[in-house]
Amino acid sequence: MKFHIRLAEVYEVDELTDLVIRSKFHWNYDARYRAPLRDLIRVSRKRVSAGDCWVAETDDGENAAVCQLDPISDPPHLDLLFVEPKFIGQGAGTLLFENLLTECRHRGIATFDMDADPNATEFYLRKGGRIVGEFESTVVRGQLLPIIEITL
Repeated sequence: MKFHIRLAEVYEVDELTDLVIRSKFHWNYDARYRAPLRDLIRVSRKRVSAGDCWVAETDDGENAAVCQLDPISDPPHLDLLFVEPKFIGQGAGTLLFENLLTECRHRGIATFDMDADPNATEFYLRKGGRIVGEFESTVVRGQLLPIIEITL
């Protein structure tokens, strides 16, 4: 399958947030976490309006993945990178991540970090990330989330 990257649009923030939630719950999280996680990992209208949110889309116009960067944090922070479950393993996430690296270089961002879902840790480590810490999830008690740093 082929994907292309485009900027997210404000009108699709809720639809993209739904994609994020479907992706997160693909990993068998308990349904009781759905509402609090939705508030934490929603696509931001502010980030979309600022041009800091991208979508990997199929040739048919279907949203396959979404990525959101907060370039203002210190260090800049990857807020979201989630893939629609039926597209996991087909290259949409990798294409979106490569686009993110290009955007960071273009903006002069040399390092960024993220709070990775444990199910995504290996993906980021294969992309050159390194674990620099961890913290306990504020939603899923007892779950440790790795903090991963990417240096370009």
